[in-house]
Amino acid sequence: MKAISQINQADSGGAAPSGASANLPKSSPPPIAPSMGASQAPIIQGTQAASPGQQIAGTLAAVTGRPIVAQVVSSQVSSQQALDRRTNVAATFG
Repeated sequence: MKAISQINQADSGGAAPSGASANLPKSSPPPIAPSMGASQAPIIQGTQAASPGQQIAGTLAAVTGRPIVAQVVSSQVSSQQALDRRTNVAATFG
């Protein structure tokens, strides 16, 4: 009987468990959530959203250094038509 009590004391002291629970990993502390520094809200210029065309025109104007013409005036059209007529007249034989 003394031998059985010594075996029981040894088993409860530090022997590894058997079965499915023997393969479980030891628990680790939970991961720490990342923290972000204080951030400011974005600054929004104006009250209306810019259309894609306005954004492209603004970008091109900034790169080229001159504004993009968004409309054509009738005098520009008639001037171009006059130049086309002169070119056609000059290009014909006769």
